[in-house]
Order: sequence, then C-alpha cells, then structure tokens
Amino acid sequence: MEADVCCMSNTHDKKEKESKNDDKVNRMTGSAAYQGQDGTWRLDRRRGGEGIYSNTEFTIVARDLPEQEYEIKLTKGNSEEQIFTFGPESDESITLNKVSQISIENEGKKNKNLKKIPKRKEKIRINGSVKNHKGKPVKKVKIMLIDENYNAVSQIETDKLGLFNIENLKPANYTFTATLKKKTVKYKLKAWPKNNQSIKDLAITLTKEKQSVRTLTFGPEPPRADAGPDQEMGYEKLVTIDGSNSYNPNDIIESYEWYDLSNSVSIDDNTKPKFTFNTPIEDKIIQFLLIVRGPGNIIDEDTINVNVYNKNIFPISDAGTDQTVDISEPIILDGSKSNDPDGEIKSYKWRQISGENTSSKNWSQSVINVTTISTFEDTLSFELTVEDKYNSDIDLIIHTAAQPSHDWAIKDPILDFQVNANGTLNLLQLTNLYSKDAVFIFTSTNKVYGDKPNHLPFIELEHRWELKSNHIFFKNGIDETMSIDNTTHSIFGASKVAADIMTQEYGKYFGIKTGVFRAGCLTGPFHSGVKLHGFLSYLVKCAVTNITYTINGYKGKQVRDNLHSYDLIKMFWHFYNNPKIGETYNVGGGRHSNCSLLEAINKIEKITNKKLSTKYINKHRKGDHIWWISDISKFKSHYPKWNFSYNLDKIITEIFSEMTNR
Repeated sequence: MEADVCCMSNTHDKKEKESKNDDKVNRMTGSAAYQGQDGTWRLDRRRGGEGIYSNTEFTIVARDLPEQEYEIKLTKGNSEEQIFTFGPESDESITLNKVSQISIENEGKKNKNLKKIPKRKEKIRINGSVKNHKGKPVKKVKIMLIDENYNAVSQIETDKLGLFNIENLKPANYTFTATLKKKTVKYKLKAWPKNNQSIKDLAITLTKEKQSVRTLTFGPEPPRADAGPDQEMGYEKLVTIDGSNSYNPNDIIESYEWYDLSNSVSIDDNTKPKFTFNTPIEDKIIQFLLIVRGPGNIIDEDTINVNVYNKNIFPISDAGTDQTVDISEPIILDGSKSNDPDGEIKSYKWRQISGENTSSKNWSQSVINVTTISTFEDTLSFELTVEDKYNSDIDLIIHTAAQPSHDWAIKDPILDFQVNANGTLNLLQLTNLYSKDAVFIFTSTNKVYGDKPNHLPFIELEHRWELKSNHIFFKNGIDETMSIDNTTHSIFGASKVAADIMTQEYGKYFGIKTGVFRAGCLTGPFHSGVKLHGFLSYLVKCAVTNITYTINGYKGKQVRDNLHSYDLIKMFWHFYNNPKIGETYNVGGGRHSNCSLLEAINKIEKITNKKLSTKYINKHRKGDHIWWISDISKFKSHYPKWNFSYNLDKIITEIFSEMTNR
C-alpha cells in the first residue's frame, strides 16, 4: 500500500468556542489526507471523543480528554483495517508513509501549551548465526559493522551457540564482516529510501575457501538487470542480445524494456527478455539499455555494448592429402587450398616434424618441392602454418601477469613456476611465431637480486636503515650491475629470474624488442593492498579502518622506494616508442620517492589525521630486503624526456583520497 498522510494543528473558530463549556478543555485536533492505490480508506472510530470523516480526509476532535495515548482505526469496507496509536507521551504518530504532527491543545490557554509529538526515528537490527562447513555453531567469531566513513559502528563476538545480535541501528550503508582467524565472510549492506527492515536470521557459513562479497538491503530487494556481457562482432553477423539472466529475489520480473541508445538498429519487440539483429557494414559501437521492473514498480538498469568492426577470422590451413611416393622421388607439398575467410593469406611456413631429414629450397611458399636421400621406407610428417594480415596488428605486449606471493610460492612451487616462468615462455614463443615485430615489455622484480642487497654496508639511523655514504650505491640506489648469482632468491624470486632471463634471451637470440623492468614497490590510488603485498596502500587502509598493522623485524626501519603506476606507464610508453632489444632496467621511486616503514607510518598519520595501531614482531620475513632503492639512471639516460610526476606525499594523499571516497 502506498499512501501519503499529513497531520497538522487545527484552529477552531470563535463560534465553536462559544458553544463549548467554560471549563478548560483538552482538545486533540488534527487533519489528514490519504491517497492509496488499493482503495479508499477512512476514519471509522477512535477511543474517546468524536470523529468526522470523508473519503479523502478526516478530522479528529477530542474533548475533555486527559493527555494520554489514543487509538484511531482506518478501515476499507468491512474487513481490512489499520490501527494507529498516538498521544502526547508516545514516540509514535499516525504512520502510513509520511508523518507530520498530532497536537494536544488546551482551549483555556489558547494553544500556548501546544505539545508536539516527535517523529519516530527508524531503527533496525541485524541478527543471525555463524556455523562451520559441518553445520556446527562457531563461537567467538568477530562480527564487525563499518559505516561508509570507515568507522566501526559495532564490534561483537558470537556466543556459545554461534548467535549474534546488533540492535538500534540507523538505516545506512555498512560493510559487515564475520571473521575467525583467516576465515572471513563479507556483506555489503544497503539502506533503502524507505520501509527499511531488520535483517533477521542471517545464516553465515565460515569456510577456508574465499567467498564472494554479497549485497543485502534493509528494504525491499530491487530486481537485478543483466543485459549480458559486451560482444565483439564482424560485419553482417546475427547478434543475440539476452537479458534473461536478470532476476528478482522473489523470481518476479514484471517487465523488460530494451532501448538502442546509439539509434543504430531496430528492435522488433523491446518487451521480450532477448532479441536479435544484424550488424551493419561499418565500424560502430552499439549500446543497448535494459530496464527491468520488479514488484512495487522498482526498477534496475544495465547496458551492453556491441563492438562492430571488420573482425578477423582465423585463416584455415590445408596441407593437402596424405601421399605415398617411391624412394628417392621428389615430394610435392601443396598448401595452396589454404584460405582466409575474411581476407588473404599473408605467409606460409612449412616444417618437418618427423622422419629422416629432408631439404627444400624454400619452406615459405604455398607449394614446395622436398627431396630426400632415403634408401629405406619411412614415414615423413610435415606441418603447415599460415598467417593472415591481422597478425601484424599487434604492436605492443605488456606482460604483467604473475603469481606475486612469496608464501604462496612456498606452498606450491610447481604452480608458481608454471605461472611465472612457463607462462612468460609461452607468451614469448607466441610473440616470436606470430607477432615478431611487436614490442614485448615484461614487468620483472627486484627479487631477482635475491638477498644480496642485505649484505651491503648499512648504518642504523633513528627512523631508517641507510647505506654508508661512501658506497657506490649511496647516491642513486642499486643499479643493474648487481649480480644475481650466489644469493638466496626465494622460490618466488627463482621463478621470476627464469622469466627475466628468458625475456632477455628471446630479445637477443630472436631479435625481438624485449624490455625487462625490474620493479620495486609499485603503487597508486587503486592498489588493492593486502597484508603481505602493497604495503603503502595497506598501511592507509589500516589507518582508515582501524586495523592493527604488523611490523615484521628490522625495527620497522626497512626502506623501500615507491613508484606511482602513472610514472611506470610513462616508462612503458617511452620504451614502446624507441624500443631496445633484450634490455633490462631497475625501476622504482629511487632517491626521489622512498621511505622506511616507520617514516611511512608517520606520513600516513599526518595525512589521514588518524593514529595507526601497530604491533611489532621481532622476526623479519625470509628474504625480505633491509634496504632497497632503485637506481633509474640507466633508464633516464636512454629516455631523457621521462621524469617523475609523483613524490611520496602525493602518492599517499591520492591513495587516502580515493579510499575515503569509494
């Protein structure tokens, strides 16, 4: 039922007053207008006093009544009714959707003692239970509720039965977490514009597996529009746009509405969950809007883009049928029936894959003659690879994919090596085969130097470790001449060394334009810092959310340089425009942007205006550097137009700003 109710003080005219008794009279007055889509409601009666009503508004006049709670009843027909209780000492007023005030007036005092009943404040609660994967209750699970300003609204623990209860909550947007050791379940809680309700009997299951973040609302759950994933399509192709994955919690989608925002195609019926159309013969991005409606006329929207272009279809190689030839006779291999459905064949590459060695004058033609000196029966196998013109469209490959965790590498070294080393080898090989002219950039790590930096001569200062001033690396940092031999790399570091060296070799051996960028701490406003990775971002997060940060060894004086992602991308851009072959660079903040852990904490506390909670463990992480500052002199000498855009203070300020405005 949707309704608007407005109650206000009434002033009675002089005639009415003269008709009353001379005694002081308590009068409760008010008027209300009501509109509802489900029928006409009216005032039927209330306890004590007189009632006057009509179809659209009513007036309550109560005489000789003490100041106490009263009751009115709204009825429709003879069956449906709503009862409301109100009075001068009550926190409640007449409530349908919108409420003003009911007043008590004393005629003898001419409304001077007018008393208003305060509007009821909406309060909600969250309760539920936590169980393990076996369905047994879990006690002492930390339940935390954080508001949009990263303030902890509530911090409690589950009881012996795994139950929790948070009361007297103001409807707002929250982050809800249930945590026990390394097991965490997270919810995003959203307030509704009106009719907010408590979240009751929330059933939480704690498991070791990472769980996705679900969204719950305190009010009527809206429908969810799903227009499907974006698509890429060639010319004159049939495209299906499907929104049938849209849903409502009650499985009720009352209507679908499709709109072409680009005014490019005609939709036969925009009220169905899906439709089809043929793409035009031109490069174009066509955007469609889907609107779904759920109960109560609540809507949700989603868009889908169809990128139409002269999409490349892979060529089809045809090496011909199997042959049987006499010993010493020439072999003719015919690949001329190979074709490219949307273009032409750019190149042919034949190679022998088994049998006694053969020879040919040219292995890169569609039809070739192969000779053999074999004097015995043998089976020879040949492979034909064809390329179309689109392979040359790849200009730049930036390889950033990696397994970055030291701890994870120790647990599964085989998978770590497969991701970091074998994955890089696969990309290099494909580049060599199909896009040899492309620039290949590999983001390596300073961990290729292992723990060798820890053997440098350091001195301890008040807030940091520092290199002795007479050392060659003191002025600018560690350069590329540092050896990667005779050092402990860690399992992770070893896999990155393999990828690093292989990238250099593919450049030098095959002539590919490869660049290796050995990075220190890379960061920026969207860096998802975690406990063991991305320390600047994680430090800011701890300050904002009141999480205790753990310092591991070296007295918190370990030093790192920090490079903003924007400055790194600028490096890539300069290398792309003037690439080298098999080159390596140390990249980081250098002497321009570096700090110890203690110095970083001090800066973050000043910028965030929050005290950071810390805990110290007198044991450093294995393989952790005491001091690392990258010497970027080599890169700057090759690309003198490049320079820093961010220093440390600017980096931290930007991270904090983004984190508090999410």
